[in-house]
Amino acid sequence: MSMKPKRRHYLSKKDTKRLIKGFKDSYPRFPLSPSRVEEVEFDEFTIYVLDGMPCIADKGDVVFPTLYCLLRVGHEWIDYIVVDRGATLALARGAHLMAPGVRGVEGEFGEGSIVAVVDMDSGKPVAIVRALVDSQELRRLVESRGKGRVALNIHRPGDKIWRACEILRQA
Repeated sequence: MSMKPKRRHYLSKKDTKRLIKGFKDSYPRFPLSPSRVEEVEFDEFTIYVLDGMPCIADKGDVVFPTLYCLLRVGHEWIDYIVVDRGATLALARGAHLMAPGVRGVEGEFGEGSIVAVVDMDSGKPVAIVRALVDSQELRRLVESRGKGRVALNIHRPGDKIWRACEILRQA
């Protein structure tokens, strides 16, 4: 995949409002209200750049905040899972999240929800995942020291979306 954008353009005010409203429907506590949004299309996804910050990724079937955005504006507005160092390292390599690495759950979410993953030592977001179990079940798994896959890794440092954000930051 080429990391060169196929197309890029600024959204109209109407389309900007529609995008942000839709995003806030999924993430009601999203803290930004941008005045200018650029849509940058790549082969496999689209990145929306909010006032110069690559903040929203759209893979067609799922729309979610970029890690770059969470690192810049904070992650407290999105539900998240706290993990240990071993899980952080595995997620960074592209692995999916397994129950033994989970140390805590913040917020209430359902199966299939998009949530952030935060490293317990640094307090920084390290991945965006799609939950395979709801927050209540995940808490039960943590308490009972359960096993198994609990979330699918959809965005991590070094992946294509991360690299696209790096390119857009430098542009």
